[in-house]
Amino acid sequence: MDTLPVELITRISFLACTDGGLTACSLSRVCRFVRAAACPARYYSVSFDGASLLPLRSFLSVYQAEQAGKPRVHHLFISTFPLRGGELTPILHSPEEYTSEVGTLLRTVSAALETLTCIGFRRSIPDLVALGTVFPVLEELTICDMPNPHRLDLHVPDVSRPLFPALRMLHKWNRSIEPWWSAHAPGLTHIRISELLPHDFALGPLPDGSAYHCLKQLILQPRIRDLNVPFRAASFFWNSSSATDRVPLCILPLEQGAHRSTAQFKRCHRTSRRQWVARLEGQPGCWGLPVLDVNAKIPNVLEIVGWKDIVPY
Repeated sequence: MDTLPVELITRISFLACTDGGLTACSLSRVCRFVRAAACPARYYSVSFDGASLLPLRSFLSVYQAEQAGKPRVHHLFISTFPLRGGELTPILHSPEEYTSEVGTLLRTVSAALETLTCIGFRRSIPDLVALGTVFPVLEELTICDMPNPHRLDLHVPDVSRPLFPALRMLHKWNRSIEPWWSAHAPGLTHIRISELLPHDFALGPLPDGSAYHCLKQLILQPRIRDLNVPFRAASFFWNSSSATDRVPLCILPLEQGAHRSTAQFKRCHRTSRRQWVARLEGQPGCWGLPVLDVNAKIPNVLEIVGWKDIVPY
């Protein structure tokens, strides 16, 4: 390895450091030469699993103390659920402090962040719009905050400066997409809603969907209780009012065992983390679709959710 150019080792380090920080920490302890060569990739991907404040504060202390030209965080995963453990819900001893520290972290790393996954519990993750921070290069975002019984804010603000100008892919768990996303992320091309709760069915696939002019793919996974007839993934067109504005829509069934609501948070955490790592490694992640059944007939599902602006693909 001593004979390899430093630039090559640095490039290899970026390809290797896609696991949330473990590989980067290991490389920094090999030797001084490798530590220096891998330094630009030290914070390439960073993950926080669990509701403890100590890792957040320790990282911020080290990161903010770095000199000018420090390596940046490009991919961030935050979850209040521990990576290992049998708990069905996380234990938050100081939810307000945790939310505040997460907000500080997001503001600190926002400039270079390209992908972000936030898995919260009882509003432990700050509202990204209320945070007021611009994420200039963020391209992919996954959000989950449960349980979240509050009604969606259907107000569309007049935005002069979008908070997510580069965002292309938005993945939400449990809730529909708030209309203000069309103002703060005008370039969205892919939207996925996993395990959409029944009280949001009335909003349709997207509230005010005509505002998403760049949309190319919509993936929905409705959470339907007591559905007697199982169905396969099927493809449709949505927004049939105009043939030129039709968007490919894929309706996915819940995964096996997903009807058990008690394990929903744990499943969301593990699935999202696996998909986040897959995206860093160049795989489809949550955007990968199963083999679609073009001729699938799922009238029971469409009748239950009440979506009328859907036509065969």
